[in-house]
Amino acid sequence: MDDQKIASSTLPELIGDKSFLRPATADDVENTYHWYILSNPQKLSEEAWAFQTAKEASEQFKKQERATDREKFMIIDKKSGTQVGWIGYDNFNPHNRSARFELVVDPDEQRKGFGTQALGLLIEYIFNTRGFNKLYISVAGSNLEMIALLEKLKFSRDGALRRHYFIDGEFVDGALFSLLNHEALLE
Repeated sequence: MDDQKIASSTLPELIGDKSFLRPATADDVENTYHWYILSNPQKLSEEAWAFQTAKEASEQFKKQERATDREKFMIIDKKSGTQVGWIGYDNFNPHNRSARFELVVDPDEQRKGFGTQALGLLIEYIFNTRGFNKLYISVAGSNLEMIALLEKLKFSRDGALRRHYFIDGEFVDGALFSLLNHEALLE
């Protein structure tokens, strides 16, 4: 994909060397929702999860699209121009300037660096452009790939959430991770 076309579709701070982030649309959500299902939602979210169709997920996104406490971006492979995942934040608290993030990468595109770069771009954007204080996430202790990614990007393990997730018929512990603005800016 050519750099001029990329630059016209997103902010400069959302462009990396192998991928870029652009605002998600309801059509994006509908067309990529199956990635979330394939990624075992119970490992990805601490919230109660109810099965939705892709169309229902798209309709839900439309209702939240203009909300001020969240943003969702598609991760686009610069070389092919194809969607390889999504990343975003929600639960933005304007008083303490913190938000929780989510990351889903197409199972066929995992372990290729897209998630690492997307999270790095999101960190840069929310701390340098938006002025956030903290980014956090809760993950299942069995989600070793996400834990490794968080540790690689210098997130701190803030605590354990005992028997917090019910996955594959058993309760497993979760872990709470966060990154503060001044920690990210030290890099």
